[in-house]
Amino acid sequence: MWSHYANNHQGICLEIGIPENTLSLGKVQYVKEQPTFKIHEIMNSKYCRFLYLFYTKSHHWSNEREWRMVSIQGKEIKEIPKTKIKKILWGIGTSPKTKEKIQEIIDITIPTVQMELKSNYELIFGT
Repeated sequence: MWSHYANNHQGICLEIGIPENTLSLGKVQYVKEQPTFKIHEIMNSKYCRFLYLFYTKSHHWSNEREWRMVSIQGKEIKEIPKTKIKKILWGIGTSPKTKEKIQEIIDITIPTVQMELKSNYELIFGT
């Protein structure tokens, strides 16, 4: 995920604690075939299959073990009650300037971990 979503290890990852009973929080299902549905299933709110698409990805991405929240309120920012940033993971290439900026705006009690690369291309939690 670091190379795809964090600008080739230059970004950060936030570990967020979200209560399991949070509405619309769901585990992504990794499937071999893309789900199909009929147009009336999209138009009729009693069908949840359309939302299922947002929680589905190709099995090729299963190593991500992703969770998602989907809201039908468009671009509205939605506060998730009782959430908390538990940890910040610095990518291998996160610059000191980026770290400094982020540490200026976060609670200093949030633990941080530097990701490191072993010789066999395996990522490990460093210091």
